[in-house]
Amino acid sequence: MKLNVGCGMDYREGYVNIDASDRLPRVDLVLDVSDPQWRSRFTEASAERIVAQDLLEHHFHWQAVRLLADFLWLLQPGGDLEVRVPDAARLLRRWWASPEKRVRQLFGGQDIASPRDSAEMEESRRMNPELFCHRYAYTRAMMRTELKSAGYADITTTRQGPNFVAKARKPK
Repeated sequence: MKLNVGCGMDYREGYVNIDASDRLPRVDLVLDVSDPQWRSRFTEASAERIVAQDLLEHHFHWQAVRLLADFLWLLQPGGDLEVRVPDAARLLRRWWASPEKRVRQLFGGQDIASPRDSAEMEESRRMNPELFCHRYAYTRAMMRTELKSAGYADITTTRQGPNFVAKARKPK
């Protein structure tokens, strides 16, 4: 089984696409992963891969740490995790951007509608504004530390635009 946790509009074939919003056009399982009981819907070591793009930063630090532990619990030995979050260090180094813009990019503003939004996304944003704001920020070094502390191995991070992608494996 492959999980796409916090899928939003990124529906992936061959994955169980999970999101807290029931307003999105394609979600396989509506489930709020901020609820500590969410993993009870699954069996330990049942996932070969977990993708969590643009998810962890929408949780407080303590919640994200718990989610990383939940993901490790769900992964099979040798299973892999891929996480994408905004690169706080890169965003803070943008000297040409106003402090207000940098703060908004790191911690909020996603609750404000964008002209690019679909009608479904606008409805989801209106009904669940709490799902659209950042609650914590990560640098690549911070994410490597969190993943290592949670028990992951083979940790790498790569830049992806204003974000970075962290990949890690559950030890065998």
